Amino acid sequence: MTIKQSLKCVPALLLAAAALPCAAQRPADYKKSGDFYYTSGNFYSAAVYYQQYLTGGKGSSNGGFHPYAINLAKAGKGKGKAASGESEIQYRLAESYRRIYNYAQSAAAYEELLKGKDAAAYPEARYGYALALRASGKPAEARAQLEQYLQGNGANKAAAQLELQSLAFAEKESANPAASQFTIARIADPVNGAETNYAAQWSGSNFVFTSTRPDSTQKDNVFANRIYTGAPGGPVEAVSISNKDAAEQGAAAMSPDGNRLYFTRWTYDRGTAVSSIFVSQKSGGSWSDPVRLAESVNAPGASARQPFVSPDGRYLLFASNRPGGLGGYDIWSAPITGESIGAAQNLGPNVNTVADEEAPFYHAPSQTLVFASRGRVGMGGLDLFSASGNPSTGFAAAQNMGFPVNSTKDDSYFSTASADRLLKGAVISSDRGNDACMSLYTVDKQYRQFVAGTVIDCNTKLPLSGAQVQIDGRSATTGADGSYIVEVQAFSATNLAASKEGYTGTQLPLTPPARATVDTLVNSAICLDLIPATDTALAERPARDNTVLFDFAKWSLRPETQATLDTLAAILKREPSLRAVVTGYTDQVGSDEYNLKLSRERAQACADYLQRKGVPASRIQVVAKGACCPLQPEKTADGQDNPAARQQNRRVEFDIKLTR
Repeated sequence: MTIKQSLKCVPALLLAAAALPCAAQRPADYKKSGDFYYTSGNFYSAAVYYQQYLTGGKGSSNGGFHPYAINLAKAGKGKGKAASGESEIQYRLAESYRRIYNYAQSAAAYEELLKGKDAAAYPEARYGYALALRASGKPAEARAQLEQYLQGNGANKAAAQLELQSLAFAEKESANPAASQFTIARIADPVNGAETNYAAQWSGSNFVFTSTRPDSTQKDNVFANRIYTGAPGGPVEAVSISNKDAAEQGAAAMSPDGNRLYFTRWTYDRGTAVSSIFVSQKSGGSWSDPVRLAESVNAPGASARQPFVSPDGRYLLFASNRPGGLGGYDIWSAPITGESIGAAQNLGPNVNTVADEEAPFYHAPSQTLVFASRGRVGMGGLDLFSASGNPSTGFAAAQNMGFPVNSTKDDSYFSTASADRLLKGAVISSDRGNDACMSLYTVDKQYRQFVAGTVIDCNTKLPLSGAQVQIDGRSATTGADGSYIVEVQAFSATNLAASKEGYTGTQLPLTPPARATVDTLVNSAICLDLIPATDTALAERPARDNTVLFDFAKWSLRPETQATLDTLAAILKREPSLRAVVTGYTDQVGSDEYNLKLSRERAQACADYLQRKGVPASRIQVVAKGACCPLQPEKTADGQDNPAARQQNRRVEFDIKLTR
């Protein structure tokens, strides 16, 4: 017979009594029973008996639960055999507590083992200890254990490195001021009882979710996973679906029309869930006998679980460890045509990793896939990730959804019924609460909306710092790069006003974005015209040709050159974030040495003039190019001299840049 995984939040003594193969009282019997359940994968019962053995039969406290058994680390010596001594029992006790997600008890057991003389024989104990410390909210202690573990010969070094990166990520995320935009709340009873509740999806005004609440109709296991329906604050009732095999069943998804229910059924083989996806058809007020989906979903020799039907009814998304994946459980997509389901396709490395990905959900309004993963940098345990795209064309690289959507515990099974925003009225499953039970939580983000863009000079096309931007009474000042961002109460058809001293103000009409999911409306650049200078009656702007010319073999400034330099000086004085690169050139008459010297003298003459006008020398760069770069050929096609071209090549060019 298979041994069912024991459940979190079920009283330990009740479970231990049900698990006893005989009326064991002697320490040897406790050890024998612990070995039996440990090698069978029933880590809850193993923890009960090992604890009794080590404490002289005084019992133990509660274990932990996750809806699927997941082995996070390989056991040390003696796996599959009887424990050979107290150190082995201590290790197995620590592993058992960790595998049932009782991290406090697990950390205590690991610590006891690592203080003993046999600690070196259990290199993976330090890795397991670090995981338990991290999940217990002790990141500094976890980091120290991981660093020590990496100095040894452990088998999980890549995973340990990932954990270290996740600790750094979690520290940064926990200080993210954007967390104040979120409200996370545990859903009240009776949807969340004292038992485990998870995998909620909206169907109309009700949740369809999975729970281990006591079910008196189940004789073998009253705490089995079953599918329930109910609304927050309202009554909860079981979904009546035939279960002749007495399997666990849950993680359900309703078709868009509400007439077809896809769900997971699983049993346990030596502690590992063996699962398949079934479908039941609604007829009147009842559900048909479940039918196991074809091999296109339930591949032979593999498990499939956690189905989700896309809102258009065209795709079935699910998790499976079938061949052809990247490792562990991957997210797969299969097309639905009527009652048939086509060949499944792996969603690829933008979504999947070598570790486990599970619990897919697709939000059509925002074109976002949400799923849970253990294989990426995150807050710890299972984290929720999002990837933009669609099942037809694929998805972009996944992004961690951050704190507080994710916690240092397990966070999974995302769902929302929102018609526009992904994180409006969302529901997740998490064991972040004080009772450590997997429970249902609502997630609401206070969405903020912004208008962003840049302000530039109409003539030079360079950014303007210090410009004022106003929208419906809200304002911002542009930075050194000319950029601005203004938070608005809501997008509306209004005007954006931009102004700056010395420039003519302007307005730009705003049009609300077509997609309701857009948070930031980015405008094209707004340009302002420089107001003409009153003392010279000349426009304070450089000529559209950023070049001044010189007489043959001369570096003295022409009158028109001085006017252009006055304009440039006015701009540089007004805009302290700008600098000028002044580059001199000559025609191709004369030696290279002579022309290089002449080009520098021309550039320096311009630089000296700018300094006399009050521009600091530190903001002027002089460059000499000689005759290197003619603008026009100085010989005609028939070999004749071209004086007009030579005149154009005797020049200084100005390039205005942002100060670094």
